Amino acid sequence: MCSYQIPTRQWDQAPEVSHPEPQIHARPAHEAEICSAARRVRDLAVKHGWEVGVNYARGTRPGRPPRVVDSIALRITRNRTRIWAVWLDGKFDTAQIWRPCGIPYLTSMAVVKAEIASEA
Repeated sequence: MCSYQIPTRQWDQAPEVSHPEPQIHARPAHEAEICSAARRVRDLAVKHGWEVGVNYARGTRPGRPPRVVDSIALRITRNRTRIWAVWLDGKFDTAQIWRPCGIPYLTSMAVVKAEIASEA
């Protein structure tokens, strides 16, 4: 008989840091909740014909120790190109661009703004 034991899979293991339920689950943002930087990007996208959705949430961010943050997420689409950008506590955190037939990739806010301002 074999004494080899199958190791526990990563997704079956308990998380290293537990997180409480979000204080506010993701929902459409109220205008007053949108930080000025995200508002400028949203307005630029609308000006250039993109469709924009804005979500707000308040909860912990992964890390040690976990801290509570306000998050704003922009979901921007035009002609099957999608942009996703996030601000945490009013500071830009991360963005991704998905082009048709491509894979999403992380990018900077400068690239996001250039993509938004480019012609379709």
